[in-house]
Amino acid sequence: MNQSGFIYPLTIMLCLFVSWLTIFHITQYSSEEQLLREQERFMQLESLLQVGIVESQKMSTIPAANENIVFSYDSGKVTLIVNESNSQMGTISLIAILTTGHQRHAWFKINWETAEIKQYVEGEIAW
Repeated sequence: MNQSGFIYPLTIMLCLFVSWLTIFHITQYSSEEQLLREQERFMQLESLLQVGIVESQKMSTIPAANENIVFSYDSGKVTLIVNESNSQMGTISLIAILTTGHQRHAWFKINWETAEIKQYVEGEIAW
């Protein structure tokens, strides 16, 4: 009858520790999964922007100012907005939009004769 009863409290402490460790790992897994999804979206948007640049370099005719050109792809679409255009140089804004609704903006200056990009800035739109 002189029992101290240390097994039950020790079992409860061990169960609480295992529960805490399980919850900790689940939250770590969840945040890593979210980070991977964001990185995938970022890479898709970057890919769309690069494809839009290549498409603008391949244009056979010089587009007029304030002309909008839309290229559609499986993962989304790219809109090229020609802000300024003359016979030699043009300023183009790019808007890449995924089918999920996420978007990324960029703009650049292009030499129409050589199809060379002079200036490239992401995240801002030159209006």
